[in-house]
Amino acid sequence: MKKNSLMAFLLGCAVSCHAVAAERLVVTFNATPLSADHVTSQNVAPTCLPLVSGNNWCVPTPSAQTVRNQSADATSLKTAVVHVPEELSLAQAQAMLENTGLYRYIERDYATRTHSWNTDPAPDDFNAGIQTYFEQNSPSLPNASSIFDMWAKLKNPDKNIDVYVVDEGFHLADDLAYTDGFNFTVVKFDNERRPGFLEVEFNPECKSAHGTGVASVIGAQINNGIGVTGVVGDVTLHPLRALDCGNGFLTDAAAALNWLSGEVIEGLPVFDGNPGVVNMSLGGKTTTCPMYMQSAIDKAVNKGFVIVVSAGNETEDAGLHSPGNCEGIITVGATASQTADIAGFSNYGPAVDVMAHGSGVLGLHRDNNTTEWAGTSFSSPLVAGMIAAVMKDFAFTPTQWEMLAELSAVSRWIEGSQCETLGCGAGILEAAKLYNNAEALLEGRLDSMSHLLNQLSDCNQSWFTATLLKSSDPCDWVLVEVKTLGQLAEEEYLKLWSVEHGVANTAENRVLYGTFTQTKFSISLDEAVGRDFYVQKCAHIGNTCSDLVKIDSSKLENKPAVCQ
Repeated sequence: MKKNSLMAFLLGCAVSCHAVAAERLVVTFNATPLSADHVTSQNVAPTCLPLVSGNNWCVPTPSAQTVRNQSADATSLKTAVVHVPEELSLAQAQAMLENTGLYRYIERDYATRTHSWNTDPAPDDFNAGIQTYFEQNSPSLPNASSIFDMWAKLKNPDKNIDVYVVDEGFHLADDLAYTDGFNFTVVKFDNERRPGFLEVEFNPECKSAHGTGVASVIGAQINNGIGVTGVVGDVTLHPLRALDCGNGFLTDAAAALNWLSGEVIEGLPVFDGNPGVVNMSLGGKTTTCPMYMQSAIDKAVNKGFVIVVSAGNETEDAGLHSPGNCEGIITVGATASQTADIAGFSNYGPAVDVMAHGSGVLGLHRDNNTTEWAGTSFSSPLVAGMIAAVMKDFAFTPTQWEMLAELSAVSRWIEGSQCETLGCGAGILEAAKLYNNAEALLEGRLDSMSHLLNQLSDCNQSWFTATLLKSSDPCDWVLVEVKTLGQLAEEEYLKLWSVEHGVANTAENRVLYGTFTQTKFSISLDEAVGRDFYVQKCAHIGNTCSDLVKIDSSKLENKPAVCQ
């Protein structure tokens, strides 16, 4: 793309990004509300608020039990979209709703959009060499994700995995095998949703193929001689339309998650499928994660769905964008095309969990064409596809998959990189490493004890022992690494327990070795020999602790060369 064309594209994006007016509020409560459009079928009448014009503004009325029950957790909450009358500002409407005392939360429904950057169609021919990000991560390919290496490890490559693509711009393609899809965008401001999912059924003038591109990055068919190569084969793709030609509202994306969790949505069949991976290459600018979105995420995660989200393309803190700033999801930023650094458009910061290739990602477009997509919208499906592929051999909880993704990232950032200063999460997700770590988690090898000196080469071991720690023998120290319990928050710590080897791990037999505020620490070898160790994460607030996790000590058999 020429410079002038690129500038025109960016200016066009700046306009279209804000094309959807935020004319909706979201009310949250603990029970199913009465819709103002379905009065006759319910026992509770809607609440109608008088306006200056003389009109009434009728809003959903929760049951009396709902209003009283203020202690319900996020997974039991229900939401409803409320259209704001033209004569009211958002602030006026929110104040009126707050004065009713009917709702636990009243929040703005933020405009959202897809996170693509450049969607100009590329030549129709396919060249597998373009997908260099599938190759082994190395100094020469620092942004690659070792996807081919992961394929070679799969023991059940034909096992089906379900992937749910919450997006827009879905089109039929010879290289994509969709299952039945559904629409979650409201036709009117009354929560009515019309069936279907193909863009041509809703907006024939729309030129977007964003959902088609995202779905193809994840699951375009492999070795069929056409189109592109998806990250994972033998996958069932579920298109869930939640935006209209690139723009929409966060509550429609939340509605898709709620439906996956079993919530009944009028006009749609009850979800009876399997948990899997959800990809959400979309976002809206918010300072915090809205409760209606966090509640939808919590419910989906509790059902076993792993949710992968794009970080956004505003070149700013990803914590300012939802759902990327919500808890319980994997937020993905984009790396540059060639340089080992963040892409110039990608969001960054503490909300980002991992990174993936984000420029020149090969995918499908309309009419069976292929294109090189760019944006965190296409980094996210790379990560979703890697997780879905490894799921063929392993079954873990969403929390465990999030932990494994962060443990399986690598950083080869150039000196003085933006990633070092801005924050790019744990690094670039490497699929082969993800597989290895999943295997280690299954076999109980992620939390381990090893000789401290084995972290060094043989040469460095000799230098270390001759130069440092002259007051004590470094051969006498063991390194303990705890990975499965995640990072420690400020108020959290680890308790390390030991039991004599061969003795049952009971409260009577356990001895508290000590407490630690880091997930990597050292203990005495003499105290480690002949004992089994267990660890748990605890919090000072509430004095709560996780279940005990056994630490693998098999690496202690590998004695450092300098200590032999």
